[in-house]
Amino acid sequence: MQKPLNLSSLCFLLLAYANQLIAHDIVSVVSQVKPSIVGVGTHDPLSAPRNVIKGTGFVIGDGTLIATNFHVVDASIDKLKSQSWVVFAGSGRNSKVIKVDIVAFDEIHDLAILKMSEKLSPLPLANSEFIPDGTDVAFTGYPLSLIHI
Repeated sequence: MQKPLNLSSLCFLLLAYANQLIAHDIVSVVSQVKPSIVGVGTHDPLSAPRNVIKGTGFVIGDGTLIATNFHVVDASIDKLKSQSWVVFAGSGRNSKVIKVDIVAFDEIHDLAILKMSEKLSPLPLANSEFIPDGTDVAFTGYPLSLIHI
């Protein structure tokens, strides 16, 4: 005769299944978000290395705007030396460097908005409804090991 499952065994099985569902949801969300995540940095054709990543950002609005932290772009660049602010989009052999301009910033809230001439896939932002305490969150950024520029 088969022994019935006790309550602790049932809870363990439910938790293990729930963790698999949560992990699957995070993988799914990251794969949807990934095309909207960019590296933010500088390009200087006269230096080595030519490209330097300072931080990350994400595409917003009509696909030509990037939201990033102000501390990522707070250093000055020398345009007379051909230095420019850029974003690094894509990964591996499909990566590209796109010049950007800083169009707005807020030092106090550590926010900067960059503008580029190309369009990328914007990240759809959530509405302003209250998110309850305990809601799972996931963070992603621009994986530095995947860039070959």
